[in-house]
Amino acid sequence: MKHTIPLQPQQSQALAWLKQHPKGWLAMEQGLGKTRVALESLDAPALCVVPAFLRLNWQHEAKLWRPDLKVQIVTKQTSFARDADLCILSYEAAATLVPPAHFKTLVLDEARFAKNHKTERTKRCMNLAKKIPRVLLLDGTPMPNRPVELWPMAFAIGATRLMYRDWGFRYCAGRIGGWGGYDFRGASNMDELREWWKQWSFRCTKEEVGGLPDKTRRLVLLDGDPSVRERAFDVGEIRRNPNPVAFVGLAEVLHKHGERKAGNAVAYIDSLLPDNGPILVTARHKTVIDNMTRDLAKLKWRTAKITGETPFDEREKIVAAFNSGKSDVLVGNTRAMGAGLTLTGGCYGVSVEADWSYGQNVQVEDRLHRIGQTRPVQWDYLVIDRSIDYEIVKSIMLKEGRVERIMDDEARESMAELGI
Repeated sequence: MKHTIPLQPQQSQALAWLKQHPKGWLAMEQGLGKTRVALESLDAPALCVVPAFLRLNWQHEAKLWRPDLKVQIVTKQTSFARDADLCILSYEAAATLVPPAHFKTLVLDEARFAKNHKTERTKRCMNLAKKIPRVLLLDGTPMPNRPVELWPMAFAIGATRLMYRDWGFRYCAGRIGGWGGYDFRGASNMDELREWWKQWSFRCTKEEVGGLPDKTRRLVLLDGDPSVRERAFDVGEIRRNPNPVAFVGLAEVLHKHGERKAGNAVAYIDSLLPDNGPILVTARHKTVIDNMTRDLAKLKWRTAKITGETPFDEREKIVAAFNSGKSDVLVGNTRAMGAGLTLTGGCYGVSVEADWSYGQNVQVEDRLHRIGQTRPVQWDYLVIDRSIDYEIVKSIMLKEGRVERIMDDEARESMAELGI
C-alpha cells in the first residue's frame, strides 16, 4: 500500500529540479528528506551505491516510500536479479562487481565516498556515472574538505571538461609539490566554482527551509596538562593540513587524549542528564566508547551503544528506545552515527572526540537537528585546554564561523566544583 504522507515544500521543489536535470547533485542538508526525494524520482531499474552501514536503511526507506519497487541488496556473494527494480550495494562491493547494463538510474548516496579519483571504487562509480542516463549524487555536505574532491563525479557526469590536473590548478590553488607531484589541497577561484555549482546542484539548507529550532555549539574546556609528546608537532602546520591524523604519531596522541577525557566526560554527562536527557554522546575510538558506556551504566543511567558492528535490527530498537525516552544515553561511534539515524527524541549532544572533517561533525549533529525536532539543539565539544586537541577542533569550527561559545572561566569553575 502506497504511503499517504505528502511531500514537504522543499521535497517538491527538489523533484521539480530533478525532472529538468538528469544528472547532478541533490545537496539537501541532513534531515530534509533527500532519500525520499531520490526514491520518488527513480526511473527503474535503478542502482543505488551506499556506505555499507546504510544498505538496510535504504531497503527500509524504499519499503516505506516506494512499496511498488522490488528491492534487492547485492553483495559480493550474490548476483544481480534481472527483475529487481532497485539494486542496493555498498561502495566496497561496487569496487569489484560489474553491474548489468540495463540500469536507467544511478544513485550515489554520501557521494563523497567517491571523492578520491585514485581508488578503485571511485573509478568504478565514475564509469557507471558516464554510462547510466540519470545520475543522482546525494550528499548533504558535498564538499567537506577540498574542491578537488568534486572533480571525479563532476567529470563523470559531464559537468566539467577539465581534466584532473587542470581542475586542480584552476580551483585548488594547484602547485608543483615534492618529487614532481601536484599539491591540490587548497582552493582558488571560489566565486566561479560556486556559480558552476549552482547550475549542477539542488542545494537546500535548513536555514532556507525554516521551521527547525536553533542549533548551538560550544567548546567545553577540560583541565589537564597536554602530553609532552605534543611538542613534536607544529600546530600551525597541522591546522593547514586537511587530514591532521596523517601526521605520524599524532593519531596515537589523540587516542590518548580521548581516553584521558573519558572519565571527565562521564562526570560532565552525569551532571547534564537530570535536566537534559536523553543525551547523544559521540567518540571515535572503541576503547573510549566502551569505557564511557560501562561507566555511565554504573551510574545507573539507561545506556545504549551504536558502533559499526551494531546490527541494523538492533540499531532500530536502540533508536526507538532513545526517541521514546526509554534510554538516557546513547553512546555512538562518530562515523557509524553520521547517517541513517533519526534521534529527535533528544536535543542535547556531547562530542568527546570530534572528527577532523567539519562536514562529518555536522552530519552527526544532524541526527538530532532534523525534521521532527521541536526543541533547540545544543552540542558540546569536549576538548583538553591548551592542547592540540583544543587547537584543531577550535580552528575547524571557527573556520566555518560556527562556534557560538567557548566555555568561560566561570562555567569552568562550576565544573570544577563537580569534580570535572
